[in-house]
Amino acid sequence: PGGPWAGGRAALACVTGVRDGAGPGRPAGSARSMGLGWPAAPARLFRAWYYVAVDQLDSAAASIRIAMRLDPAAPINDTRLGGVLYYADDLAGAETALRGALRKDSTYAFARAMLGDVYAEAGRCVEAVRQLNPATAPGVVSFRIAQAWSQCPDGVAPARAFVAQQAA
Repeated sequence: PGGPWAGGRAALACVTGVRDGAGPGRPAGSARSMGLGWPAAPARLFRAWYYVAVDQLDSAAASIRIAMRLDPAAPINDTRLGGVLYYADDLAGAETALRGALRKDSTYAFARAMLGDVYAEAGRCVEAVRQLNPATAPGVVSFRIAQAWSQCPDGVAPARAFVAQQAA
């Protein structure tokens, strides 16, 4: 069920699930949480945060993929999947998920910032700087650009790419 209170039910389900010890091996807590709205897409994201907190990244990714099926238009789902895959050291999977988010909303700064982080981690410095450029990702803080540059063996190429973007 949706409606104006769906987000509140999702948050309550998350809190109840954590309080009751929901998760693998704890079916009673999981059952209680499911009864309070786990099937909703936002609730699946909350559940994924729980799985990340207990270092169950495969379960987190599975929960987010369910959210993606429930709400395929929301770029936050792809973005959160990209983050989980990034934490799991699956940079290719993270890139794919984050590009999916940007196909849904090319102005989604959160996805663009995370994609910049993925590129920086992969040593793709020029691409990282392009994603983290304030002109293409409003709201992305400058320390992320500095972080991307710091991971580059040659800071000249990313600097040129950044300057060229500013001039365009």
